[in-house]
Amino acid sequence: MLFTQGTVCEYMWFLDDGIICSWINLPGEADDEAITRIMTPGCVVVSPICFYGKLPSVENIEGLKDSSFFRIKG
Repeated sequence: MLFTQGTVCEYMWFLDDGIICSWINLPGEADDEAITRIMTPGCVVVSPICFYGKLPSVENIEGLKDSSFFRIKG
C-alpha cells in the first residue's frame, strides 16, 4: 500500500516499473469497492485532492505487483 483512505498523501510517485491500482470503498452495507485507476510504467501516481489540498484521502493506492518508482515529497 502506498497510502490508505483517511490519510494525507505527502508524496507524488513516478512509476518506473510495475502496476499500481487506485480504489475506493463504496458506501453501503456490503464491503464493496470500485477501482478508479490502473497505472502502468510512465504514470504519475498521486491522489490530487489529497496531495495538493492536504486533505484526507478518499481512495487507497496499492501495488498489484512488485513496483519501482521515484517519489517527490510535497
